[in-house]
Amino acid sequence: MSLEWLPELIEPEDGESIHGEYLDRVFAIYERDFVLSKPFGFSTRFATKRDPSQNGWPATFWHLISEGENEHLREVQIERCRYISWIRRMVDEFFTNYPERNSLNINWWRNQRRGASRILIATKDFSFLVVLEERRDYVLLWTAYPTRPHTSKKLTREHQNFWA
Repeated sequence: MSLEWLPELIEPEDGESIHGEYLDRVFAIYERDFVLSKPFGFSTRFATKRDPSQNGWPATFWHLISEGENEHLREVQIERCRYISWIRRMVDEFFTNYPERNSLNINWWRNQRRGASRILIATKDFSFLVVLEERRDYVLLWTAYPTRPHTSKKLTREHQNFWA
């Protein structure tokens, strides 16, 4: 299962402050991929949340790069930041192949979480996940993150059950 079709991970450079220059570089990629241009698929608008902003960052961006149960207490995670350039590529791959089940590069399926309809897009090895939430008139980028082994197994089962 090759991940060569995905961009390189965004690593902090020597001496680069995580909460300064590095985060600015990560945000520039997010802004390029989801603010200045937006994915488009199955005749619906693609959106991100700006409000409520967290620590001066738009809500969706903050959720993508940080971790924690309480939105106000979430902490920036380099591991999440590193993958920021994968998200748009995976969303584009999904929209290019939808509604086909099979793609050479991704697995996708739908589920329900807290009453919301979600589209889950994973790498073939389930090591990275993008979650979109379907709204009435648009699709919202909800979150994306590298998965842990137990989560990968759970996602694999969920994907298999969806397509069974």
